[in-house]
Amino acid sequence: MASLGKTTIIQLVYKNENVVRHFDHRSWIHVSENFNVERFLNEVILLVLDDVWNEDTEIWDRMRKCLREIGGLRGSRILVTTRSERVVSIMQSSSIYQLSILPKDDSWKLFEKIAFGHSVGVVKTLELIDIGRKLLQSVVVFHWQ
Repeated sequence: MASLGKTTIIQLVYKNENVVRHFDHRSWIHVSENFNVERFLNEVILLVLDDVWNEDTEIWDRMRKCLREIGGLRGSRILVTTRSERVVSIMQSSSIYQLSILPKDDSWKLFEKIAFGHSVGVVKTLELIDIGRKLLQSVVVFHWQ
């Protein structure tokens, strides 16, 4: 039956703190009335592996094999973020984008735009500017929290 709130209820379960803590990974896939397993397994898929540290070649070879067995049309992609050049090599990446540190002037402009933006009533005091400049010098996450 439509419009009973099934999706709303299951979204609440999916986002529940205990559920989030219990599962290592969660995924939400909308399945329509004409769901076809074979078609689904051959659709274009985007998989994001964030902050990869594991440098065990055997593990990634097994993962690649599993992903090939699952399928995915041409055009499917796996995006990986890592700090390790060895991981990049092991992943046999076809395209690599090396990030670099933003120049100080650009960092300040970005910070200023986000912190002060177009908000009405936000006054750029010397104290706020000083705090902002100190934060920009820090790469330690807890300083930003």
